[in-house]
Amino acid sequence: SVLTYQRVPLNEHDLLRLRPMTYLNDSIIMFYLKHLKTQLDHGNSGRNKPSAANRGWDDLDGEGIHIFPSFCYTRIKNIMGPGSRNSKAIRTKIWNDLKTWTKGVDIFKKKFLVFPVNESL
Repeated sequence: SVLTYQRVPLNEHDLLRLRPMTYLNDSIIMFYLKHLKTQLDHGNSGRNKPSAANRGWDDLDGEGIHIFPSFCYTRIKNIMGPGSRNSKAIRTKIWNDLKTWTKGVDIFKKKFLVFPVNESL
Protein backbone atom coordinates (compact mmCIF):
# COMPACT_ATOMS: atom_id res chain seq x y z
CA SER A 1 0.00 0.00 0.00
CA VAL A 2 1.12 3.55 -0.75
CA LEU A 3 -0.70 5.19 2.15
CA THR A 4 -2.71 4.07 5.19
CA TYR A 5 -5.01 6.37 7.13
CA GLN A 6 -6.89 5.08 10.18
CA ARG A 7 -6.51 1.47 9.01
CA VAL A 8 -7.71 2.28 5.47
CA PRO A 9 -4.93 1.35 3.05
CA LEU A 10 -4.68 2.98 -0.38
CA ASN A 11 -2.61 1.40 -3.13
CA GLU A 12 -1.51 2.71 -6.54
CA HIS A 13 -4.70 1.44 -8.22
CA ASP A 14 -6.83 3.27 -5.65
CA LEU A 15 -4.97 6.51 -6.34
CA LEU A 16 -5.64 6.13 -10.07
CA ARG A 17 -9.34 6.27 -9.19
CA LEU A 18 -8.86 9.94 -8.30
CA ARG A 19 -8.47 10.90 -11.95
CA PRO A 20 -11.33 12.82 -13.60
CA MET A 21 -14.21 10.78 -15.05
CA THR A 22 -13.24 7.71 -13.00
CA TYR A 23 -15.44 5.91 -10.49
CA LEU A 24 -14.37 5.93 -6.86
CA ASN A 25 -13.88 2.63 -5.08
CA ASP A 26 -14.60 1.50 -1.52
CA SER A 27 -11.11 2.34 -0.26
CA ILE A 28 -11.26 5.93 -1.51
CA ILE A 29 -14.75 6.43 -0.06
CA MET A 30 -13.76 5.03 3.36
CA PHE A 31 -10.55 7.08 3.37
CA TYR A 32 -12.50 10.28 2.77
CA LEU A 33 -15.24 9.49 5.31
CA LYS A 34 -12.62 8.74 7.99
CA HIS A 35 -10.88 12.01 7.09
CA LEU A 36 -14.16 13.96 7.43
CA LYS A 37 -14.91 12.37 10.80
CA THR A 38 -11.41 13.24 12.03
CA GLN A 39 -11.91 16.85 10.95
CA LEU A 40 -15.25 16.97 12.82
CA ASP A 41 -13.67 15.42 15.90
CA HIS A 42 -10.80 17.92 15.87
CA GLY A 43 -13.21 20.81 15.36
CA ASN A 44 -15.21 19.73 18.40
CA SER A 45 -12.24 18.86 20.63
CA GLY A 46 -11.41 22.47 21.55
CA ARG A 47 -14.85 23.18 22.92
CA ASN A 48 -15.88 22.83 26.53
CA LYS A 49 -17.79 19.61 26.98
CA PRO A 50 -21.46 20.43 27.61
CA SER A 51 -23.58 18.48 30.06
CA ALA A 52 -25.33 15.37 28.73
CA ALA A 53 -28.62 17.30 28.41
CA ASN A 54 -27.01 20.02 26.25
CA ARG A 55 -24.96 17.90 23.86
CA GLY A 56 -25.40 18.46 20.13
CA TRP A 57 -26.27 16.04 17.34
CA ASP A 58 -22.69 14.87 16.98
CA ASP A 59 -21.88 14.52 20.67
CA LEU A 60 -24.39 12.22 22.37
CA ASP A 61 -21.72 10.05 23.97
CA GLY A 62 -18.67 12.11 23.03
CA GLU A 63 -18.52 10.50 19.59
CA GLY A 64 -21.90 10.89 17.92
CA ILE A 65 -21.05 9.45 14.49
CA HIS A 66 -20.34 5.84 13.53
CA ILE A 67 -19.16 5.05 9.99
CA PHE A 68 -19.74 1.51 8.84
CA PRO A 69 -17.33 -0.03 6.31
CA SER A 70 -18.33 0.68 2.72
CA PHE A 71 -18.85 -3.03 2.06
CA CYS A 72 -21.43 -3.29 4.89
CA TYR A 73 -24.34 -2.32 2.63
CA THR A 74 -23.16 -4.80 -0.01
CA ARG A 75 -22.94 -7.56 2.60
CA ILE A 76 -26.46 -6.84 3.88
CA LYS A 77 -27.78 -6.75 0.32
CA ASN A 78 -26.13 -10.12 -0.42
CA ILE A 79 -27.61 -11.66 2.73
CA MET A 80 -31.05 -10.39 1.74
CA GLY A 81 -30.65 -11.89 -1.73
CA PRO A 82 -32.85 -11.08 -4.70
CA GLY A 83 -36.54 -11.33 -3.89
CA SER A 84 -35.96 -12.48 -0.30
CA ARG A 85 -38.57 -11.79 2.30
CA ASN A 86 -38.14 -10.00 5.59
CA SER A 87 -37.82 -12.91 8.01
CA LYS A 88 -36.48 -13.35 11.51
CA ALA A 89 -33.75 -15.67 10.19
CA ILE A 90 -32.49 -13.01 7.74
CA ARG A 91 -32.64 -10.24 10.37
CA THR A 92 -30.70 -12.48 12.78
CA LYS A 93 -28.04 -13.17 10.15
CA ILE A 94 -27.71 -9.45 9.37
CA TRP A 95 -27.45 -8.61 13.08
CA ASN A 96 -24.77 -11.26 13.58
CA ASP A 97 -22.73 -9.60 10.82
CA LEU A 98 -23.37 -6.04 12.05
CA LYS A 99 -22.43 -6.72 15.64
CA THR A 100 -18.93 -7.80 14.57
CA TRP A 101 -18.53 -4.42 12.84
CA THR A 102 -19.69 -2.52 15.92
CA LYS A 103 -17.71 -4.38 18.57
CA GLY A 104 -17.02 -1.92 21.39
CA VAL A 105 -19.42 0.69 19.92
CA ASP A 106 -22.92 1.28 21.24
CA ILE A 107 -24.66 2.31 18.01
CA PHE A 108 -27.86 3.06 19.95
CA LYS A 109 -26.10 6.02 21.59
CA LYS A 110 -25.07 7.47 18.25
CA LYS A 111 -27.04 10.27 16.65
CA PHE A 112 -25.77 9.55 13.15
CA LEU A 113 -24.94 6.22 11.47
CA VAL A 114 -23.25 6.33 8.07
CA PHE A 115 -23.78 3.46 5.66
CA PRO A 116 -21.79 4.30 2.50
CA VAL A 117 -23.40 2.82 -0.62
CA ASN A 118 -21.18 2.13 -3.61
CA GLU A 119 -23.49 0.05 -5.73
CA SER A 120 -23.04 0.70 -9.46
CA LEU A 121 -19.55 0.11 -10.76
